[in-house]
Amino acid sequence: MKTAIFTVLVLTAVFALPASSANAATTYGQTYYYNQYTIQQDVYNRLIQAASQSGNTYLPYAIQAYISGNYNLAMRYLNSYNNSANNGSNNSSQKASTKDLIDDVDDEIDDARDEVEDADDDGDDTDDAEDLLDRAEDALDDAREYYDDRNYTKARTYANRARDLVDDALDEIDSDDNDKQDAKDAIDDAEDAIEDAEDEIDDSNNSSDRRRAQDHLDDAYDYLYNAEDAYDDGDYNDAVDYANDAEDAAEDAIDKL
Repeated sequence: MKTAIFTVLVLTAVFALPASSANAATTYGQTYYYNQYTIQQDVYNRLIQAASQSGNTYLPYAIQAYISGNYNLAMRYLNSYNNSANNGSNNSSQKASTKDLIDDVDDEIDDARDEVEDADDDGDDTDDAEDLLDRAEDALDDAREYYDDRNYTKARTYANRARDLVDDALDEIDSDDNDKQDAKDAIDDAEDAIEDAEDEIDDSNNSSDRRRAQDHLDDAYDYLYNAEDAYDDGDYNDAVDYANDAEDAAEDAIDKL
C-alpha cells in the first residue's frame, strides 16, 4: 500500500503535464507533439490507476518505460496486466464450474446405481444398464484427470459424456420396465382368451367340434406356458410373442365350435 501511494505521489509530482503544453502544441500547429502529449497523459492516468491495484507485476516496467519516454511500451505493459487479470478470472470461473459439473455427474452415477440395483432386485435384466454406468465412470475418471491437468474444456467434455451415458443407462431401465409391463398385459389377455374358449367348449353339444376346438386350446396352453417361462427369464419380447400366439390359438378354438 505504501509503495502504491509513493508511486502515485511521484507520478503526480513529476510526470503530470501542464495544460499549457497542450495549448502551446496546438497554437503552433504541432499535431505530432499534441498527439504525443495525449498518449503521455493517457499513460499517466493509467499508471495512477494501476498504482492502486495490488499484484500488478507489470507496473515497475510500465513506470520505467514512461520515465524513458516510451509511452507506447508503457501502455503495452499496462494492457498485459489487464489481459492476464482477465484470463486469471476466466480460468478461476472455469475451474469452479468444471468442478461442480464433475461432482454433479458423480452424484448422478451413484443415484443411477441405486436404481439399477432396485431393478435387479425386481428380477429385471440390468446387464446393459450396468455396462453403461461402468463406461460413465470411466469417462468421469478421464474428466478428473483433465481437470487435474487444468484442461477444463476437455474435462467438461468427458464429464458431459459421462452424463449422457448415465441417461442411456436409465433409459435402459425404463425400457425394460415398459417391456415387462407389455409382456404381463399380453399374458393376461391370453389367459382371458383361453378361459373364454374353455367356456365355449363346455357349452358346446357337438362332440366333433369340441375335439377340434380342444386341439387348438391345447396349442393355446402350450404357447401360454412358453410365454410365462420367457417372462420369468426376463425375455419380455418373446413372452409377448408367445402370449399373442396363445390368444390367437384360443380364438381359433372358439371358431371351430
